[in-house]
Amino acid sequence: MRYDDVEADEAIDLIATLPDGALYVAAMDPSRSWSERRTLAADVVDALYWLTWALAIKHDEVPEPPRVTRPADVLVREAKERRRKRAVRILRRSRREEA
Repeated sequence: MRYDDVEADEAIDLIATLPDGALYVAAMDPSRSWSERRTLAADVVDALYWLTWALAIKHDEVPEPPRVTRPADVLVREAKERRRKRAVRILRRSRREEA
């Protein structure tokens, strides 16, 4: 079977069933770029961080345990940085207009 033999609606159905971590899925939605296995491994690490924090660290010095940075966290951080830069541009522009 060749790619040309697959109907468009069937191809869309096949794409919709791709798991998290697939290259196409990651390209379309970077927050889904990790496979389920990798996400579960990060969850285990987070649980170990939490357990260590709960048992060994003074909570007043470290208010919460560290967490494995996930792709969605990176996207949120990038969006905040874009909004910050936009706000700075707007403020600079308004200051120039006032002067």
